[in-house]
Amino acid sequence: MNPAGTVHGGVLATLADTAMASAVRSSTDDGEAPATSQMTIAFLNPGRAGRIVVNAEVRKQGAHLMLCEADVEQGEQTLAHAVATFAVVRR
Repeated sequence: MNPAGTVHGGVLATLADTAMASAVRSSTDDGEAPATSQMTIAFLNPGRAGRIVVNAEVRKQGAHLMLCEADVEQGEQTLAHAVATFAVVRR
């Protein structure tokens, strides 16, 4: 929590980034790994102490890049919406 009593934006960004990376990882081979190359996040509502859920989806899959979106939610509110491009790199 930040001094204002809400969830720090960096925490919400980390949750979104992690969820999107997991979505990318679910559609790659074992020898490949996602690397965030760009991410934009819009903070829509303040988060409070409690359960936070992130839903992420791969929107476009190319040979080396993937576009993902994620919604960070708490109850009925969307706290943040993120869009990211991931590079798929060989390990």
